[in-house]
Amino acid sequence: MYEDWKLQRWDTPMSDAKNLFMESLHDHSGLLEIDLADYSKNVATARYRVTFHTYPAYRNIEEKYRLELWKRRDELRIDAKSIGWTLKVPDSPWIREFADEPILVFFNPGITHYVIGTQNDVVEVLASEAPGIEAIEA
Repeated sequence: MYEDWKLQRWDTPMSDAKNLFMESLHDHSGLLEIDLADYSKNVATARYRVTFHTYPAYRNIEEKYRLELWKRRDELRIDAKSIGWTLKVPDSPWIREFADEPILVFFNPGITHYVIGTQNDVVEVLASEAPGIEAIEA
């Protein structure tokens, strides 16, 4: 399924987290807010909020159903370094699925496929603007 995915590192404060977990996802008032935490020995050492202001589509899938994604990600190591938890998918097959729906691209020029992988979920978001990312109290 992921053979044609050209994964690219998306540098974020949580790209190289040790044990990243999604704590919550809120889709409200035109915002998509995803709260994440990096855990060490069952204690959150850092927390982050990722906020998408414009997103025509997103999907949240349990991590256990995306094992092939992790395999593909691990094949794409950069100088023996993991590509990380946060990715972009250039030439996204998901965006290509909307080829018969040109209005998606018309209203969202420069749309990007973002992926946030965690130990418990994989969140994929189509957005034409990069999200805001802020550290929140651990």
